[in-house]
Amino acid sequence: MVLIFSLRDGAWLGADGESYLKGTDALIKEGWLSKNSVLTYWPVGYPIVIRLIAYLSISKAALLLSIFQSLVYFASVAFFVEMLRQTRLKKMAIPTALILGLNPTLSLSSMVIGYESLTASCMLVSIALIVRFQINGNSNSLMKTIILVGLVQSLSGFMQPRNLLIGIFIFVIWGIYQGLRKNLITVLIFG
Repeated sequence: MVLIFSLRDGAWLGADGESYLKGTDALIKEGWLSKNSVLTYWPVGYPIVIRLIAYLSISKAALLLSIFQSLVYFASVAFFVEMLRQTRLKKMAIPTALILGLNPTLSLSSMVIGYESLTASCMLVSIALIVRFQINGNSNSLMKTIILVGLVQSLSGFMQPRNLLIGIFIFVIWGIYQGLRKNLITVLIFG
């Protein structure tokens, strides 16, 4: 968090950050149904996230976005590590927390204007939800977990459509792991 306040405007422009900001400007100027050429090429989901944050303050939107992405990443890492701690791999919880927290590619990406941090957070939350179900799940919580994982992966796909393939992969692997014919079919159909 200290680093965020030392950055000019509170965030770094990622490789595509300028395009996402142009898309956000188009949403601000032309409304939600903007036909700006940037929004026809770049996925509109991430500029919409920036636009929603810009409702709080247009002049500090980059700073607020960095803070938001950092908090989401922190919460997703904490949830993932807590679920890992409750498994047989509990000895790996602290090393995993250190790797996720100190790896510059992952931890500093939350300060970049780019969808990567939020989609990584969505991946961590999805896996943590599945682990939570595997630890103490029953048939009643299966549908709830499928819906939650589906919503999280939908958010990821909304920001970057190619992430939908990752969501499909998660559901296929989870369905195969379930093994029981009824659960396998439920996971694959509803996922």
